[in-house]
Amino acid sequence: MLFKLSFKKPSQSPEKDTLMLWQLIQHLFLGSEGDIVAVQPEQNQLLLLLFQCGPQSAILQTLQTLKELLEVEPAFYLTIAVSPVYSGETPITGAYGILSSLLKERRLNEETQIIVEPRASSARSFHVKVTHGEELSGLLLSGNEEAVLGWLARQLEQLNQKDAAAEDFRAFAAGAVEQAGKTVMKLGLEEAVLIQPALKENFESFYSTGQYKEWLHAMVRPILAAMRAKSETRDPVLAFMLDYLDKHYGENINLNLVADKLNLSPGYLSTFFKEKQGINFSDYLNNLRISHAKELLMNVDLRIQEIALQVGYLNVNSFIRMFKRASGLTPGEYRKSHASGGLPAAEDGT
Repeated sequence: MLFKLSFKKPSQSPEKDTLMLWQLIQHLFLGSEGDIVAVQPEQNQLLLLLFQCGPQSAILQTLQTLKELLEVEPAFYLTIAVSPVYSGETPITGAYGILSSLLKERRLNEETQIIVEPRASSARSFHVKVTHGEELSGLLLSGNEEAVLGWLARQLEQLNQKDAAAEDFRAFAAGAVEQAGKTVMKLGLEEAVLIQPALKENFESFYSTGQYKEWLHAMVRPILAAMRAKSETRDPVLAFMLDYLDKHYGENINLNLVADKLNLSPGYLSTFFKEKQGINFSDYLNNLRISHAKELLMNVDLRIQEIALQVGYLNVNSFIRMFKRASGLTPGEYRKSHASGGLPAAEDGT
């Protein structure tokens, strides 16, 4: 069994609360000497190994008692993954891996949940679509707050209707932040807007769609406000440059080419762009290309060389170097860590 502890709100003494809970769990399952082994793989997890434990039904009955005891606890809840009763020797690492996967089947609520097997859900493919699509980015660019907030609410409701796991909600929210970040970069709003980092820890304590809705609304509203403020004074030269780069980033373009189209000197345009955007022309173009490359990497059928060409890199080694500089990972490493459902991904250069 693998127990994961989640706090609904910050605890004044999390270590003490955690220790007391782990002791309670071990006491409930304590049998004769040598019948139980407890391991703490992470600070908020307890792995309990039972030997000569009898049928799984007896274990589930004890867990149900634990769940009832915790129903009156307002500060935290447990996610409990239960493996089958194994016969013979089973590697601990393998059993822990199976139990860790079961923890991801948790649904979004504040109750202690006991998970014995994966539950059917069509949300996995759904959240990949909304996470890596362009719909939110397009709505943000429109500046229509009502449309943006309505879209976010509909996606959360669809995840609810599809019986999505809590993990799916976290993935969707992280993807929404990524789309918002791309929009901020395209419009040069980095200095005006602070986007909260889309790290897993941000959403780890969320247990309701209301929390996600509130958090996402707080994220997009400053972006929309900054866009409204900037639209009043947007320079036509900058507007042309950003629009041109957005449409032609996959081609062999450079500052000289854009300057020629505007009948301006490259030196003047370079200084102008840096003043307006707060970033060099070449860095902006590379960031734009890497952002689109991340989306293409979600398609595991595309080879790394193909993606490099599609986003404007004629040399795959240059693409890999620039991608790692921007994201801290090679394209192959990024694909393996972000691709849908853990599908096998091609290595760099293949």
